[in-house]
Amino acid sequence: MKQNYFYKVTSKSLKSAWITSVKKLCIQYVIGKLIYPKLKGSKSMVFKSLKSAKKWKDALSHRIFNPVCYLKLFKCTVKNPKLKRKFANSSLFENNLMKKEIVDNIIDFWKARSSNNKFMGRQQPAPSGTYFCDAVKLIEEV
Repeated sequence: MKQNYFYKVTSKSLKSAWITSVKKLCIQYVIGKLIYPKLKGSKSMVFKSLKSAKKWKDALSHRIFNPVCYLKLFKCTVKNPKLKRKFANSSLFENNLMKKEIVDNIIDFWKARSSNNKFMGRQQPAPSGTYFCDAVKLIEEV
């Protein structure tokens, strides 16, 4: 049976690339181990295509003002992937939101999703090709 692989962008230390500084949301990945998000009801974000993952990695490396070497890209397997088009607004660089408000918005997004309620907070388009999944197992660096 053919294995379906996905791709995950992490920090150099194998943490969630986008929210590394937020302890209650940041996920610490381990190569070869199935890892679930810390926050109940939340999901990990991955890409089905290598091209979409590379595009996100490049965009993210410029946005967080770190060279590409601070981010890693992995082939992975995932549990229960679902294509998603929107996500809680999580821009760390909006002048009209403080960091705590951004974190609260993300947490509210996951709480609403896990209880099947409509999310009334701020949303933004998810990066092209984003899948939400229950868990991620990093296989090898690409």
